[in-house]
Amino acid sequence: LTRRTFTTRMSHPQRCLLRIAGPEAVKFLQGLCTSDVLALERVQATAFLTTKGRVLADAFLWRTKDDAEAIFVDCAKSQETVLLRHLKMYRLRSKVEIGSCDLDFGDPGLPLMGLRDDRRRRLAAGVGQAEEIAGRVPLTCNLDLLGHVSFSKGCYLGQELTARAFHRGTVRKRIYPVAVVPRGGEDDFGSRPTVDDVIAATAAVDMSLDAIEPTLLADDGGADVGTLVASDGPVGIAVLGVDFVKRRNDIAFDDSFVLRPFHPTWWPTDL
Repeated sequence: LTRRTFTTRMSHPQRCLLRIAGPEAVKFLQGLCTSDVLALERVQATAFLTTKGRVLADAFLWRTKDDAEAIFVDCAKSQETVLLRHLKMYRLRSKVEIGSCDLDFGDPGLPLMGLRDDRRRRLAAGVGQAEEIAGRVPLTCNLDLLGHVSFSKGCYLGQELTARAFHRGTVRKRIYPVAVVPRGGEDDFGSRPTVDDVIAATAAVDMSLDAIEPTLLADDGGADVGTLVASDGPVGIAVLGVDFVKRRNDIAFDDSFVLRPFHPTWWPTDL
């Protein structure tokens, strides 16, 4: 399929659109996406997994009245090539056309996704995306909490690991937001701060997580507790044990500061 050009273009330079069109577009994507494509009306959060159940790419699915047979996949520009290759590999005899296109849908309008253009605020909300979550287990990346995963749809590629973890209730690690705070100081933002609380509490912190090497995190006793995934100044996201964070433990940083994990306000209160 040749590259299709519309009258408007993607407004976000780090995003791209793929167009899946044809009489079997819904059936084709239903077997590859974590979301229930049968329920897609206008926009839907989703993800594509590897055969081993790891995240290949997170995305949004769009439908328009003007192109009724097409479903558009909104993904990170950096993941366009790998996702196109993935889709074409599994097309087989499906009656679909697959290609890139130019079209501007704007912001998906889904909860939290308006933060994706502001990296620090997105990380403060505990939301990972694109390469930050690629290769990880969907539930570790909170894709179930973000609405990317349906647990009532039929089979799809890579679902076994996700379904088993969900039904057993065995999500032992998740991505949490973390922030640099003074060691021994008062907790300026509590255990479930808002994004604004985190940004305000770290505004005067002249420390950055960006140059942390290695990315393995440890407590004051030197025991490994998790991995730093991404950061922007004093704010980041890290894969940490659920029980570790529930105990409200801090992570070692230096003699004056600690790294504090917390529960985002949008999470269920029982997590």
